[in-house]
Amino acid sequence: MVEIGKLKKVTALICIGIIATSTTFTILIGFSQVYGTNPFFDDDTNYDFKVVSEIVNVSIRKDGGIDIEYWIEFHAYYYSIPIVDIGFPNLYYDLSSVEADLDGVPISDIRRSEYLMIGVEIHLGSNTIAAYHNGLLHVKARNPIMVFRDDFQPFTMASVEFSPTWFDPYICRGVDYLEVNMIFPEGFTDGNAVRWHYYEPYYTLTSTELMYTWNWSNINPEQYIVGVSLPISAVGTVYDSWLFGLFSPIQKIVFIVLILVLTGIALGVTYKYYKKYRKNAKFKYLKPSGKIDCLGIKRGMTVPEAAILIGVRLDRVVSLIIFGLIRKKVLDITSVDPPRFTRKEKIQGLHKYEKEFTDKCLIPVPKRENEFSVKERALKSLMVNLIKDVNKKMEGYSRKDTQLYYKRIMNKAFDEIKESGTKGFDEKKLSENFEWLLLDPDEKLINHEFIDRGVFVPYWYYHYHYYYMYRRPYVPLGRPSLHRAPIRINGFQFAHNVVKNLETFSNSVVKNLSVFSNSVLNTLFPPATSGGMSGRSYSGGGCACACACACAGCACACAGGGR
Repeated sequence: MVEIGKLKKVTALICIGIIATSTTFTILIGFSQVYGTNPFFDDDTNYDFKVVSEIVNVSIRKDGGIDIEYWIEFHAYYYSIPIVDIGFPNLYYDLSSVEADLDGVPISDIRRSEYLMIGVEIHLGSNTIAAYHNGLLHVKARNPIMVFRDDFQPFTMASVEFSPTWFDPYICRGVDYLEVNMIFPEGFTDGNAVRWHYYEPYYTLTSTELMYTWNWSNINPEQYIVGVSLPISAVGTVYDSWLFGLFSPIQKIVFIVLILVLTGIALGVTYKYYKKYRKNAKFKYLKPSGKIDCLGIKRGMTVPEAAILIGVRLDRVVSLIIFGLIRKKVLDITSVDPPRFTRKEKIQGLHKYEKEFTDKCLIPVPKRENEFSVKERALKSLMVNLIKDVNKKMEGYSRKDTQLYYKRIMNKAFDEIKESGTKGFDEKKLSENFEWLLLDPDEKLINHEFIDRGVFVPYWYYHYHYYYMYRRPYVPLGRPSLHRAPIRINGFQFAHNVVKNLETFSNSVVKNLSVFSNSVLNTLFPPATSGGMSGRSYSGGGCACACACACAGCACACAGGGR
């Protein structure tokens, strides 16, 4: 049995873990091909340029990769261009294969980009493009993993999609001309077996080569995606994109839906078990004590008092109080939902909390003679007083040993009820044991100990149970003396009735257990107040460049350009 504080913390951590894990995984899948600028990169260099022309050749290789070759002409305005960033389709690009030159002059300083998530930065050095000048950058590279199975015909077709590198619109004024040439593997010339994606291309066909061409003029610096599907036999090697974390749009949708479903199931299971263990969790009603426990076990407690000590739910404690009053024939149930009672006057020998319940917690039902309902505010006061009384009684006694003592009494009560059929029937003793039986917070003994045996129960239990079944007291016709005789019922029926009826009644008396328990505990232990806190506000900047790649072939290039 767990403590309620620990249960809340553990449940909260589990839920946060599930949500965080699923959210992170979803983001990784959803954005596995969305490569943009690095938000942690800080560069104060100013750029202001336009792209006069950008031409890129994409050659599809039979080993499942592509060769990429760029010719990009820049015109710088107010600021020079010392560094150019070029994005690549995916993280599997070969950095060692990248070569570059500016106006025919080789460039050797090529690094992984700090500005782009996936790409390179080309440091022009002494070849920096000066303000109000043009420069033609030539870049060659290889991306080994670029030919993937087609989403719609995965066993016969391969897919290649590509997005030419584009530039941050905050520093790039525009693109005068953009051209993408996709060159098919050598020897493949069957254009009828090819399916294009997104934009219809122009094609060039020779005896040994097939090339598709897309071009645009006077466009904004933004992403354009092109692609083709061709027979697997034309390339020889194809990859399953999901094995490399490069998910196509359809795969992303499937995985995201699957993750959301699994997250929902996980949260549902967590909530189910939270309710189960929350119902049986222990509440800390008693204040921690720094005194030495020198008096041993505190004996002589009643069942509701022992329930407080053990940490049984407050609604169950209320039910135990009412149950004891029913057993003493002080109360009788007339309605379960809402709970209604009839009450006998001037009953002697009641405990303090029982007298407080009958005198202060019951209020007359209008227009109903001798019928009472429960006043929850007075019930809260009763529970606060009961907890304080138990706390006072436990001063100097060992709580741990006392808890074990009353658990042993509960177990002994179970044994005596099970053996009531063989050792004779003692109604008074059976009634007392029956009350201890209801103390079991886990209901394990009830559910497991009585399954295959018949048990004797007090006469009033049948009356109590039949009210739930038929909404009226049970009085056997022609057998008015039955209440003097022991009643034997099936153990499974007994266990089911006890658990179901007690739970139903507890929920009807205390409608919102969490609110009621918190109200009682806040009264006992008022939350400490804390002083004010001064805080600081922070502001940060981000880069507006975005590289969005949502391709079936998972072959987009990332945003790039001068910074």
